[in-house]
Amino acid sequence: MTRYKVTVVVDGDTSASGSERARLYGLKAAGDNHWQSKPLVWFATKEYASRTRIEWNSQCWIYIAKARHDKEPLTSYSPHELLYGEQFVAESESGSGKKETYGDVSHMAVVNDAGKDLRTGLAGQISVADISLEHAPYCENPLTSHATTTLRAVEKILLTVSQSPDDAKIKKGTVVDSGLSPGVLIDASASGEEKKVHFDENTGSWSWPEGATWATAVKRGDNLTSRLIEKW
Repeated sequence: MTRYKVTVVVDGDTSASGSERARLYGLKAAGDNHWQSKPLVWFATKEYASRTRIEWNSQCWIYIAKARHDKEPLTSYSPHELLYGEQFVAESESGSGKKETYGDVSHMAVVNDAGKDLRTGLAGQISVADISLEHAPYCENPLTSHATTTLRAVEKILLTVSQSPDDAKIKKGTVVDSGLSPGVLIDASASGEEKKVHFDENTGSWSWPEGATWATAVKRGDNLTSRLIEKW
């Protein structure tokens, strides 16, 4: 199992990190072939300091949830560990089902055999500032009855810090398809140097080592779906 680590160094006055105006958000990329798939907020926390370590591993989980009928965060779901070359056949809205072999060992699949529309996607456990968080979804795929979708993990993470009271109210599990405050997209799977980025609380800007190809700037208002949901 591969482990991934990103370090965030906060420059300037860190006293604001406990306020409603300064919440650290993380969104994770995913390979999802459904045309309506969207990224979800993977984690949101005020518990960050001058140097914060973010870690996760390559273990893959899918989740099953009821179809969306509103814009509320996804809070009720059933996670299932799944391997590449396996598919999960969902037999109910509650997430019961069975695992079967899937013919493509480079992907996982979810089959909706529940007789109702569902939501599915990838989920994962993450540790932020040495605090382990629960398995949380990071992409959302509306899966109609009797449909099949294929998924794969992409080890990229987008980090941003809220710069307004409205941004700070956004919760984990919320669909966010356009950039909030400026952020940085990090390819944690890239080989080479330590993945360390700096956030300046005084200017609200991000920086990383000059010439690093594993980091990309994300502007407020950028299309996050195209950045975080990879198709094939």
